[in-house]
Amino acid sequence: MSSTLSNVQYLDRHVAEYNPSPSESIYFGKYPYKIKLKSPVVKKVPGVPFNRSLSSVSSNLREELKDALYHGNITDARIVCSSSNNNYAVYFANYQQFVEILTIFGNAVSECFGPVDSTHWEMLNDNNYNIEVRKKYWYNHYDTKLSILVMISHFAPREHQEYKKEIREYVTELFEDVRMSGTYWSCDLFVRYDEFIELLPFIKLKFDKIKVKYTRCVLKR
Repeated sequence: MSSTLSNVQYLDRHVAEYNPSPSESIYFGKYPYKIKLKSPVVKKVPGVPFNRSLSSVSSNLREELKDALYHGNITDARIVCSSSNNNYAVYFANYQQFVEILTIFGNAVSECFGPVDSTHWEMLNDNNYNIEVRKKYWYNHYDTKLSILVMISHFAPREHQEYKKEIREYVTELFEDVRMSGTYWSCDLFVRYDEFIELLPFIKLKFDKIKVKYTRCVLKR
């Protein structure tokens, strides 16, 4: 059964030894939990191409994962292998099954992910912004980033720069606590979420030739 707002479980002491981190998203729109497994250790064997040895070890790990899911009667999970480095990730909808596989493959686990509290879970279920997991807030203070992209096709180069300058000046006056950085095409505004949520409508009303991407920070504990 997939996790819902009412039955989700948060990462707890049972996963503390597996390098837990907050989820960046609900993966594939369905799975709140993820396990990352370490790359297989492969020794070079004389006369055997290294890529073939790596492929063989990777295939064995996949079969072990599939076998563990089968014997645990875990049907609502997904195994994904990165084609570039043969790293595996397994995604889960159910917390107990997630913990069960963590326990079985403990030595091979490099990191695990999941919701950490009710605030984080609400953020994961809000499609209005992205989540970035960080060790500290931006500039050690701001928990929200607004990336404002000026749609350059609407302007000649000089008008584009003037429009972006107007955005900067307006935002500086609008927010009490803001920091900015940017490029020719865009500017990033770092603000506190409580102030951002109150003032965002005014920015969107005033500037119709922009696209805004919102990112909220979740701290890794």
